[in-house]
Amino acid sequence: MNETTGETMNSMEIIPTNEQVGGTFLAPAITVDEAVAIYNQKNQFVQRILKENFDFGKIPGSSKPSLLKPGAEKLCSFFGLRPSFEITNSIEDWMGTEHGGEPLFSYSVKCHLYRNGQPVGSADASCNSWEVKYRYRQAQRICPTCGATAIIKGKEEYGGGWLCFPKKGGCGAKFIDADPSITNQKWGMEKNPDVADLVNTILKMAEKRALVAAVLVTTGASEWFTQDIEEFQNNASPEKEAFVEKLQQITLEQAKQFKTDKGKSFSEMTADQLEFIIQKTKSAQKKKAAEILLDDMLSRPLEAPDVDTDFDQTFGKQA
Repeated sequence: MNETTGETMNSMEIIPTNEQVGGTFLAPAITVDEAVAIYNQKNQFVQRILKENFDFGKIPGSSKPSLLKPGAEKLCSFFGLRPSFEITNSIEDWMGTEHGGEPLFSYSVKCHLYRNGQPVGSADASCNSWEVKYRYRQAQRICPTCGATAIIKGKEEYGGGWLCFPKKGGCGAKFIDADPSITNQKWGMEKNPDVADLVNTILKMAEKRALVAAVLVTTGASEWFTQDIEEFQNNASPEKEAFVEKLQQITLEQAKQFKTDKGKSFSEMTADQLEFIIQKTKSAQKKKAAEILLDDMLSRPLEAPDVDTDFDQTFGKQA
């Protein structure tokens, strides 16, 4: 009975919009027309506001582009969302006393998204120093004279040895083949001895991953984007250790079989192109293959370089 009108109210006429209906199904929070309008606005935002290679990027092997941090931040602004980060678990073993003598830094982070002070979404992510990109680094030969990473193998007809190549930023210094200051240097992938310098970077990466995941879920942007695909997002595992070991076993002949997404063989690439692959690819296998080929290329006698007269005279001197 309605106390104001005196009319009897039928309970079936009171339909909740944000609660369970019949104990089984949830009623829509908005109408279909409103959903269509919201979808169109999101689609226009993606097409007109977000920029490729800045807000999102295409990753080989994925059918969708990956949402990047700038794009996630723009979606937060568009939807009026404020992110807040919570460290849910952390490991800071500076001396490696609990991990076989190797330092380990690991952070698990939850990103909470708020709108008008109310929580509307969250997601978890992690990052640790045993991921390949942090645990290892590319060791390059360094010139003992100037400190530049520009050492290449000299051409035999000009005396052989090693040269600090000016075209790579070197000083032009030459060294004999057996010079221990060159041959005793490490080359290729090695454990990073300065991983402690990356602690803040690792924490920020965990926050970035959590932000992207939370934004995708909360805004419903997964139709357009996927989570940023990165090597070794989670904590170290035996499978990942085995994968790293497999990378180290790639042979020169196997490296030559690798190709770019456009079908160009690695064996046809110049040194500059291989260096570009090493810097830009997100594939650990392609990066290792490019490193092997570049190492082989720089270790072989070079053809006469196109250089000026002064450099040619320097290059032609016997060490």
